[in-house]
Amino acid sequence: MTHQEAAPKPRRRARGGGRSSGRPIMYSDKMVAVSVTLPEEAIADLIKLGGRNLSAGIRVLWEAWREQQAKQGAA
Repeated sequence: MTHQEAAPKPRRRARGGGRSSGRPIMYSDKMVAVSVTLPEEAIADLIKLGGRNLSAGIRVLWEAWREQQAKQGAA
């Protein structure tokens, strides 16, 4: 096999991965990256709430709030 006949090398993904960087997709809705300003204590609590993941902690808090709102609306 000559150099020109060699099989092409498979393309490698760029560092950082593609969609969701190998993490499982948690939501079917489109996610939007935002920047917020919070006290350090709130950030630490949200990280704990989310199992060492700030975004997950915010989602857990949001879901609990929505559940509470739904119960209040049903009462």
